[in-house]
Amino acid sequence: MSEHLKLLREAYGDPLFLPSDKGLAPSILAEELFPTVSDALGACSRALPGEMQRGSAVVISMSDDFEIVLGRKLTDAFREQLPEATPILRQTNALLAERALLSRATHFAITGGGTHSNAVARESFGLHWDCCIFDEPDLAKRGRALTLDEYAARPHVVVHYGGAFGVAEGYLRRLGHRRRVDVMTSHYAEVPQYLLGTDRIALVPVHTAKVFLERFPTLAVCEIPFHTSQDSVELSYRNDLFEEKLFRQAAKVLRGVLSSVDWTIRTTALH
Repeated sequence: MSEHLKLLREAYGDPLFLPSDKGLAPSILAEELFPTVSDALGACSRALPGEMQRGSAVVISMSDDFEIVLGRKLTDAFREQLPEATPILRQTNALLAERALLSRATHFAITGGGTHSNAVARESFGLHWDCCIFDEPDLAKRGRALTLDEYAARPHVVVHYGGAFGVAEGYLRRLGHRRRVDVMTSHYAEVPQYLLGTDRIALVPVHTAKVFLERFPTLAVCEIPFHTSQDSVELSYRNDLFEEKLFRQAAKVLRGVLSSVDWTIRTTALH
């Protein structure tokens, strides 16, 4: 092992692994090389006869609102249709997905738009809506739309990756309103915990709100009281990915799951 590492260090002109309090830690170059090397080793493994394969990883990156809706569906679909593959789900967002694809850190990405490189292929499965979600224990008030004033007056839970403001800030400012943000988080999964038993409100994709309503009976939804843009639900992957049969098969599984979801669902269908 030492002799092989020495040869690699000479070839790359880099130590690759450095002493640390836990033994050895990868250098910056080693971290950069890892996705490509991992991909290559995976391809070698998949070239072996079936009984010699350890199992083939298919890395799928998505933000957690998509995982909340698709995670179980994808797990079941791969088990039934492509059992030789192990889906590995990783967190990303539209800003980071393209970089992960091009660096080979992921094989597929499911995002609300966001990829633009000519080296990345994109397939759209429709447009999805956002909605307001809040705690409303009073059944008689369920389904009631909030006015713009009522919406702006509530304390807000904002889901946003980076930056000091959420998407709604610009819309509200143009309409002459401001809002108070109680907390900003990068993930949707814990949004219900911030809402339950409070007057807070959040904006979440309708497909995610549907799952939240099933899990937390006192939550309610309504349309956003101002115009917002819609995001395209996209499956992205590198153009060269389909040179391997496994990934062609994985794409078929992913398309089937993505096509099974009604992304255009509106809040009226949730009452």
